Amino acid sequence: MTLAEEFALTAEEQLRLDEAPFRGTDASGWRRFAGYIQEQLLAAYAAGEVDLRQALNVMRSCSLGCSLNDRIIMMAHMVERALHISPKTLNRKRPPHPTWLRHSAAALVSMLHEEHPDQPVAPNEANDWTTPILEIAIAWLVTLRLCDSRQPIRPRTLYDWCLEHKRTPDTA
Repeated sequence: MTLAEEFALTAEEQLRLDEAPFRGTDASGWRRFAGYIQEQLLAAYAAGEVDLRQALNVMRSCSLGCSLNDRIIMMAHMVERALHISPKTLNRKRPPHPTWLRHSAAALVSMLHEEHPDQPVAPNEANDWTTPILEIAIAWLVTLRLCDSRQPIRPRTLYDWCLEHKRTPDTA
């Protein structure tokens, strides 16, 4: 099997991409998002929040809309960097919503807000505790399988992650 065949989208991945709520996002937007996710995943791997297999599966999922060459380069770059990390061993159960997911979801909301600056992000009683940007971000997270479709993240929780992300000095 060639490298191109190995990294080509599977039929299931292509279906997810075709049915995604973010079809208007071009390859450069996907590359930007996947690059940010990569940094978060490597930090989570080093912290012991995810194992290498999980990190690589998430990376592949988050690069569905990237060009074939970008997907190959990102995966190779991630593996190369991960080989230089000695992950910590957690003495507890891995969290259901690890730091990398919370910060990546917040970065996604920020990217969507940059694309639609006229749209509000903050949920409140007047907008039924959700906004279009938060709903789109949740749809992204479900499609990319970063959260469970049977129990998606609530908009207010996602907004709290955005606030947490802004307060974290090394991610803002």
